[in-house]
Amino acid sequence: MKVLLVTPSNIIHMPYIKVYIKIFEELNINYDLINWDRTSIEKKNHFTYNDNKRKIQRGFIDYYKYSRFIKDRYVDDTYDTVIIFGLPLTFFLNKFFQKKIHLSYILDI
Repeated sequence: MKVLLVTPSNIIHMPYIKVYIKIFEELNINYDLINWDRTSIEKKNHFTYNDNKRKIQRGFIDYYKYSRFIKDRYVDDTYDTVIIFGLPLTFFLNKFFQKKIHLSYILDI
């Protein structure tokens, strides 16, 4: 089993993500984490989005661009489950993930 976690913010601002990671590691579940580095403080990698803005608050266009980044990083048939954090991301990703018939996804609000 492989899980994709999709977060709308820096990991430091999402302490409950550690609960998911701890459970996945205890159960030997493979996972990837796509996050939005809004304050440019995290290590750059393939799954970290950074738009080089300094403010934390973002608007409609910013969420749209981040959703494109997520869609570009998603690889078909790699994940069994996707966990999306927050309603704004769900708005932009809902139709994309609904098309993935084999996939289950969870909304964590």
